[in-house]
Amino acid sequence: MARMATSSIHIDADPEAVFDVLADPRTFAHWVVGAREIRGADPAWPAVGTHFDHAVGAGPLRVEDSTEVEEVRRPELLQLRARARPVGTARVRIELEPEGGGTRVTLREHGADPLTAILFMPLTHLLVRARNARSLERLKRLAEGTEPRPAGEVPSRDQARAGEGETVTAPQGGSRRGGLAAIGYGLLAGAAGSVAMSVSTNAEMRARGRPPSRAPAHALERLLGRRAVRRIGEVRLVTAAHVATGLGLGGVRGLLAGAGVGDPAARPAFLALTLTPDVAAMPALGAAPAPWRWRAADWGVTLLHHGVYAAATEAAFAALRRRGGR
Repeated sequence: MARMATSSIHIDADPEAVFDVLADPRTFAHWVVGAREIRGADPAWPAVGTHFDHAVGAGPLRVEDSTEVEEVRRPELLQLRARARPVGTARVRIELEPEGGGTRVTLREHGADPLTAILFMPLTHLLVRARNARSLERLKRLAEGTEPRPAGEVPSRDQARAGEGETVTAPQGGSRRGGLAAIGYGLLAGAAGSVAMSVSTNAEMRARGRPPSRAPAHALERLLGRRAVRRIGEVRLVTAAHVATGLGLGGVRGLLAGAGVGDPAARPAFLALTLTPDVAAMPALGAAPAPWRWRAADWGVTLLHHGVYAAATEAAFAALRRRGGR
């Protein structure tokens, strides 16, 4: 069963009023955390099969792609397939139920393909859930009328691709922008940390003459099934999982900074978090023994490589924040 990031909120507006916001593609740049602009939309949105083109990102990251409607039942349900390739594809299910004169809105998100499903390891799952909780708070303000809905017309997708019409851009509040930039810097720093960890791991394996661990492959088989691992390729999936874990941990480091957690507290907390894939996730999946059964050499190798990752990520994160003036 796919792991889902689930967030929920009560909105003091009836389901029709909330769905009116969802049915307006202009609003997605205002309430979806990470959305930068809506570039164009099909006139029949949100009919099944219609799309809008968007740009998403955080900090220095920017990806342009599209979102498609997979299922709609007004005013109860809107299910979307959101693409942000090459990062991944997510299925987003928004459910609306009457609740005490208002509406209970539940947002569920999970990977829509096998490679993206790898991204939904526990830490990135928590990151997505936190982002979606903030998104729902913005949706609440739009639906209740405490923030104005965006004005203007969204061009059709054909007009947008021809350079006609104006895009709808996300509002750039100071603290909000700073928090998103911190997450973006964290993602980039996590990528740098992953490279450093790969270098240290390869050097250590050559020095000791040991083969690569098959624990990540065993964990992926538990998550996706042996058939899927064989179909996609073990090396490809293990590499993707390594990068996804590095990015996810880096994103959490940025989330800590964006939430106002200072470096003296965030750095040791981040170092502890870097150990969770090996110390908690792998044993939980039955891919590695429990940590209290490890030999001293196992602990030494784990602390070495995760220490390299944490140090490289922290250095890259600090450099990116200095460059961005934060």
